[in-house]
Amino acid sequence: LLEGDQEDTDRKTTAVEADVGDDKIQYDENAPTTVDGGEGFNTLVIIGTQIGDKYVIDGLSVFGAGRYIEAVNIQRFVVAAEQGDDEIYLLSSSPYCTTVIAGGLGSDK
Repeated sequence: LLEGDQEDTDRKTTAVEADVGDDKIQYDENAPTTVDGGEGFNTLVIIGTQIGDKYVIDGLSVFGAGRYIEAVNIQRFVVAAEQGDDEIYLLSSSPYCTTVIAGGLGSDK
C-alpha cells in the first residue's frame, strides 16, 4: 500500500505499509520514504543505480543513491548496490534484522 495524496505537492515523504503476512518490498525510486513491514517475516530490498553511488546504512535506515529510507518491522534488509563503483558504509545494523549488502558489478568499497 502506497500512501500519498496526488494533489498534495508539498508532500515530502512516501509511506509504504505492508499488511499481515510475509511481504517483500522493493524500492527503486528517488524520494524520502518510510516503510512499515507490518506483521510476518518481511524483506525490504533497496535497489541501487548503474552509476557509482555512496550508501550509509544505520540500523534500518539507508541514505544514498538519491534516497533516504527509514524502515520498521523488517526482518531482512537488503541493499543491492547494482553497477558502478559504489561506496557502502555500514554504521550499525539492527539486532532484530538480517542485513545483506550486495555490491554488484564495479569496484565497490
